[in-house]
Amino acid sequence: MARMLNQRPLPESASVIESIVAGRVKALHQAGGGDLVADFARAVPVQFMGGWLGLPADDVTFLADCAEDVSSVLERRTTPNQCVEINSRVALAIEHLSGLCHARRLTPRDDGLGRIVDLARVEPELDDRKVATRVFFLFIAGLDTTTTFLGRAMLDLLVNDSERLRWKEGRVESAGAVEELLRHTSPVARVTREAAEDCELCGQFIARGQRVSAMIEAANRDPAVFSNPHQLDLGRPACPHLSFSEGVHACLGASLARLQAGIALSAFVHFPSLRREGNMPPSQSDILKPLKTLPVSFI
Repeated sequence: MARMLNQRPLPESASVIESIVAGRVKALHQAGGGDLVADFARAVPVQFMGGWLGLPADDVTFLADCAEDVSSVLERRTTPNQCVEINSRVALAIEHLSGLCHARRLTPRDDGLGRIVDLARVEPELDDRKVATRVFFLFIAGLDTTTTFLGRAMLDLLVNDSERLRWKEGRVESAGAVEELLRHTSPVARVTREAAEDCELCGQFIARGQRVSAMIEAANRDPAVFSNPHQLDLGRPACPHLSFSEGVHACLGASLARLQAGIALSAFVHFPSLRREGNMPPSQSDILKPLKTLPVSFI
């Protein structure tokens, strides 16, 4: 999976992301504002992932809608009947991607999907459907967490205008600012793990096979690790957050996510003054915590 996401050198991806971000910024300026989630936080990774895979615009829209369906299940916004409908749409998406993978086998193309299919040739057990399933997972992984992080980070910067100004004036490094925002916003609130062996943690016995919820959001604000943990400090000197997890569970797209966030948020802090419009409904999820909307207008 990691090989699939890291085929394109980051400098090459950077120029693509910069172009996408510039286009989204221009559109927001021309409109005098907009929804920072739909028009920026979501639009940037959707456009990047679609272009990286080499998919037609209609396919990208369809896959993005399916990814939103999957997120709604995680956020507990669905009824049992809706889950059945979502499963059907996801199956249709994978079937469509399977056909595209087959087409790439017959007629190779130098795009992300074509390179994924080419990599899969060395693993005979990976038929078109299995490759398509992985591609669908990669699309969701490249979209949902990045969208969630960008949306919540922009809100964080709007609420903490003095920190946004520090970044804009170059008084903090972009890379460090992104790491602090990852810590402070914790786009993934918790993960569930299964104990590989009997162990004791903080005086609590955990049996092999027992499922444990790891609260990343709480760990990222542990006062034993971070001074003033609830304060956003873009100049924080060390930021050993767990937002991308660690070890065998480390996020395979962390480098790409950092790259997109650095470019997108560096552009955002240079926006002119913004005014938030309307209300933002809270997320019902305790896993991903996306903003559904963040309407703003330029002052």
